[in-house]
Amino acid sequence: MLFLLNRLPFFRHPMLRSKSMPHVTRDKFALAVEAGPEGQVLDVERITAALREAGARTIEILDQPAALGPISPRFLLRTTVGIGVVCLVTGYLTYWSMKLFPVTIPMVHMLDQPRLDPQRQYSYFKDDFGMRMPVAGTVARGHMPYTIKTEDEASVLANPLPRTESVLKQGRQGFTTYCSACHGILGNGVSTLTAAYGAKPANLVADNVREYPDGRIYHVIVMGKNAMPSYAAELTEDERWAVVHHVRVLQRAMNARDTDIPKEIPR
Repeated sequence: MLFLLNRLPFFRHPMLRSKSMPHVTRDKFALAVEAGPEGQVLDVERITAALREAGARTIEILDQPAALGPISPRFLLRTTVGIGVVCLVTGYLTYWSMKLFPVTIPMVHMLDQPRLDPQRQYSYFKDDFGMRMPVAGTVARGHMPYTIKTEDEASVLANPLPRTESVLKQGRQGFTTYCSACHGILGNGVSTLTAAYGAKPANLVADNVREYPDGRIYHVIVMGKNAMPSYAAELTEDERWAVVHHVRVLQRAMNARDTDIPKEIPR
């Protein structure tokens, strides 16, 4: 905008030194008639007569300045140094003005920010609670709501995670942290809790649980069952499926068959 359209900071145009320029765009309008290609001569008398006939109050005749030559290295150096000095001085003054006068406008707006702290009352709402419940149907970004209600509906779910070493390690860690206290480290229902717990944890390696589809075990982790609470808040979706993989590992380990033993032991 400055260098291409307005030709700034090239202040050599003769219109800028005319007597009419201080009045232009303030309370007067101006019309400039310029010569065309180099060597073309304007008919000054004819143009002057046409402008007077149109109602012009004042007419000035200005000489076209000589064409600019190539920019000299000295001019370029002086301009660069001048811009650098202006930037340094402006930045220095701005920095110290904010340091010395931090409570002046607009810096004070950064310090005085109205906010509502958690668990604080707020009279704007009828119940005087500042913290609001999400609107019905709100879905957190990056979160897919779990809408399955029964274990039978969840039976169609398939485990999306592959049985890789990293996934199995993740499942073992999640099971050890959240499940082993009740179901036992081997998943056989031998709890490490005292009799005061009261409930009887399920034996995850029993034959009936071995017949469960992966989706049914996943559903119990998400929704809970009997005395077991939901662990949806403690385990992410991938961590739950990894725990399902670990349960399958325990079931296979605790129900080993003779066919699981290799015929030849590698040396």
